[in-house]
Amino acid sequence: MNRKALFIAAVLMGVAFNLNASQILPTTIDRVADDAVDSFCGLCKARDVREDPDRFGKFVTYTFEVHDVMKGDYKQGETISFTQLEGYKGAVVMMTGSEYCLMLNKPSSSGMRSPVALSYGAYNVGRLKDGQKVLRGAVSRQSLMRDVLKRRPELSKRLSKNERDFVTNTTDRNMDYNEFVNFIRALGNDKTENRGGR
Repeated sequence: MNRKALFIAAVLMGVAFNLNASQILPTTIDRVADDAVDSFCGLCKARDVREDPDRFGKFVTYTFEVHDVMKGDYKQGETISFTQLEGYKGAVVMMTGSEYCLMLNKPSSSGMRSPVALSYGAYNVGRLKDGQKVLRGAVSRQSLMRDVLKRRPELSKRLSKNERDFVTNTTDRNMDYNEFVNFIRALGNDKTENRGGR
């Protein structure tokens, strides 16, 4: 394939999947939460991979049963389905029967969706030996939480000690499930209140 054809293919893929720099460059949890249209934790009920000759190859459609809503109009027990390109670098692969917390971007013009900033917007839910639900992500907790409270001083004042500790304790790679859900909700409330006060 010549250079011109590669360039055209790259441009078309960027347009088709709406992957702009803000979605794939390193970022922080508050920016991911702000950019997400839907944020929820739930169980992956189906993973359907299909070849689509009219597009660019393989696509995967995920179906989730929602357990906890952090942002969006879904209710507990409802299902949400979304489709993304299969197998591209940085794509988050989710498995049927596993639980995840996701922060999804808005659908692109071609109807595709993915977690915001790819692995920054997707977390596997697991359990410790004592039964505590925790989240594990591909991104270090230190990177995720970098300067969040400095950028959001009003949020910092409203957080409880446990919630502030959740943000500042970046040594533990596991994140408590309930603290994560509550923190993402608090970020949404903080943004709404700041917008309303302007």
